[in-house]
Amino acid sequence: MAVPELSAVEQQIVLLVAQGQSRRAIADELGLSLKTVDWHVARGRRKLERASMLHDRMQREAELIGEGGLQARGEIDNQRRKP
Repeated sequence: MAVPELSAVEQQIVLLVAQGQSRRAIADELGLSLKTVDWHVARGRRKLERASMLHDRMQREAELIGEGGLQARGEIDNQRRKP
């Protein structure tokens, strides 16, 4: 599963949101509509959530391999499919 990178605009908006700026202030500062800012915020959030999920999955697999419980990638895949 590939992790899509944030575009330059998404990075800028995500950083401004993280700094506590309102969506309206961001729209005014960047000369964008509120709807466009909302779209970039939602898209950036999805990408960041996907990256976080991938990181968590890789960490779980590394822990399983480190414990010696699973030796091969096929075993990891089989383990993942179990309910």
